[in-house]
Amino acid sequence: MQILNKLSVNQSSGLSSHRSSIPTFRILVSVIDLNSVLDNRLQSLRLPTMLAQYSKTAQRCVSENASYETYLSELAGLEL
Repeated sequence: MQILNKLSVNQSSGLSSHRSSIPTFRILVSVIDLNSVLDNRLQSLRLPTMLAQYSKTAQRCVSENASYETYLSELAGLEL
């Protein structure tokens, strides 16, 4: 979600040329696709708390400069 917010700001600022907005759009679509895949996998694994909290936890960990391992540990701990 943090990535989505940064990309939206970059695209809406009007500072990027048409040529540079095309890769941004592709990245945005890839992030949306990735979120969809992750949602489906967490549902299949029956991990409802991780599904509900992964984005919020990721945003918090990014703001705290937490490591990937910290993020994963906190997310797994929520599911217990």
